Amino acid sequence: MRVRNLRRVSAVFAGTLGLAVSSLAIAATPASAQTVITCNGTGTVTWSPDLTSTVRSIDWSGQITYTGCHGIGLDGDHTYPVSMTSSGTETLSCNDLDGTGFSGSGTVTWSDGTTSHVTDTEISSDEINGEGSGEFNHTIEDGSHYVGADIVHVERDTSGGCPQSSQTFSLTLTLVAA
Repeated sequence: MRVRNLRRVSAVFAGTLGLAVSSLAIAATPASAQTVITCNGTGTVTWSPDLTSTVRSIDWSGQITYTGCHGIGLDGDHTYPVSMTSSGTETLSCNDLDGTGFSGSGTVTWSDGTTSHVTDTEISSDEINGEGSGEFNHTIEDGSHYVGADIVHVERDTSGGCPQSSQTFSLTLTLVAA
């Protein structure tokens, strides 16, 4: 009888210990970024004064339209971005591999007609004779959807030349929530 009780106590202890270890493992796993929406898009950026071969501070403004969005949003309502307008400043030239001082802000319009403000930062860019690519981050600051999430654009210029006052580009969008 003593052996049987000892086995029962051991089984209960082992099950409790396993549950405790599993709970610790779950609690210790850090939250990771999650892609919730991806889209394609096209846009236009305009510079003032014109982008030239001289490095200087310029104002920029951009307009983007998103297409082919898919993914399941965190909101559970499947809202996705349809367009964005942004503007800001940057020190740049047509032949600058990585502009400096990039800053901006803008507004994203969602599929339900609501809007959110975003702040813009540059992750990377390269410009050679007015053509190149760039990666930009737009953090959602307010609104009804995805506040605190990041919209990441990977842009590819489809027109170039130097000097130029505007440029068209295609992009992929990834909405990443923490």
